[in-house]
Amino acid sequence: PHLTTEEFLSQFRGEGRGRSDELAKFLESADMVKFAGVEATPEMADAATGSARGYLESDSAEEVSK
Repeated sequence: PHLTTEEFLSQFRGEGRGRSDELAKFLESADMVKFAGVEATPEMADAATGSARGYLESDSAEEVSK
């Protein structure tokens, strides 16, 4: 919880885990709302939810196939 998004993604990628591009897109959009004061539209919220769901589903499928 003490890592920035960039630090977290660097460590995540260094461990060779999952689909980091999808996760990065989700986390960076969350940062824009949380830290940059961007007001999220319903479309942005839907896209973020879809991105998170897609990441979780693909990561789960990857784990099952191992």
